[in-house]
Amino acid sequence: MFLRMLLIFAIVSAAVFGNAISVTAAEAPVAPKISSGSAIIMEKETGTILFEKAAKERMYPASITKIVTGIVALEISELEEIVTVSEEARYEEGTRVYLSPGEQKSMKLLLYGLLLNSGNDAATAIAEHIDGSKRNFADRMNEFVKEIGVQQTHFTNPHGLHESQHYTTAIDMALITRYAMANSVFREIVATKTLPWDGEEWDSELVNHNKLLWRYEGATGVKNGYTDQSGNTLVASAERNGNELIVVLLKGDSSEAVYDDAVHLLDYGFELLQISPIEPEVEKEEPAVPATTIEPIVIEKAPIKETSVPNYSNWLLAIVWFTMNLFIVMVAFLRWKKSRRDYRINSERHES
Repeated sequence: MFLRMLLIFAIVSAAVFGNAISVTAAEAPVAPKISSGSAIIMEKETGTILFEKAAKERMYPASITKIVTGIVALEISELEEIVTVSEEARYEEGTRVYLSPGEQKSMKLLLYGLLLNSGNDAATAIAEHIDGSKRNFADRMNEFVKEIGVQQTHFTNPHGLHESQHYTTAIDMALITRYAMANSVFREIVATKTLPWDGEEWDSELVNHNKLLWRYEGATGVKNGYTDQSGNTLVASAERNGNELIVVLLKGDSSEAVYDDAVHLLDYGFELLQISPIEPEVEKEEPAVPATTIEPIVIEKAPIKETSVPNYSNWLLAIVWFTMNLFIVMVAFLRWKKSRRDYRINSERHES
């Protein structure tokens, strides 16, 4: 009888524990397969990394460089400063907002031209206004990224046109963007979809090149880019249920592919947070550590095929169930042992 009870207990226990494990696996979302060469998802508030793929490999950033140009300019300039456009800025290669030599624009308008329309002429005008040349401003950019703890990034210009020593990594761009998105003016600019543009050569409407602002509910920014050498690049951010995620994609196959990757990664990240929320650290009485010095907490290693989020309630129930049944079996065993002893005593009495 005791052996039969023990066997039943073992079978039922296996069923209960097996169910707890299968529920956990079923609830965990599967990380998407993406085509971009390098990628990362970072939760903005804590810096927690939810997904990474070759996130520390050096890549060419293209125009997402302008995120750094923008935040550096915002921190050391007044928005209403007047910038005079040079001849070199006017004839900068690539995407432009068609500034004229001698044209004067406020720093604020140039930042919109930089971050919405990806104006390389605006980037050069900003750099020359602040430091006299693109090279000097690039030195300032490099000092800035070192100050906020970025290690594997180096800039040689303010716009992102290809140069061999102009590089970054997905994790570095996530950290830079996390810093930049803490600036309310920067956030306002990169979230703007359109802006009227009154220029000497070009009266038009600036349209934000970041298509995710139209395609993804809750999108909050930030910047895309492309060169032949970099492929398609994108830094995207979005908010949902009180969480904000930053996604960085480098070496994308095409414009559409990089946006598809961003959507899949954002969906995956928000689903992961819904199952296993990240609790922000409790503030201590001592001075708070600046956000720029907080190191990211890696909770997944790339490439991620599947993520399991613990379901503690199921395990707790299983442990309670196991303990109760173990107690029942022990009681049954003691009773069985006592009955066997009583039986031997009675038998010995009858024999005597």
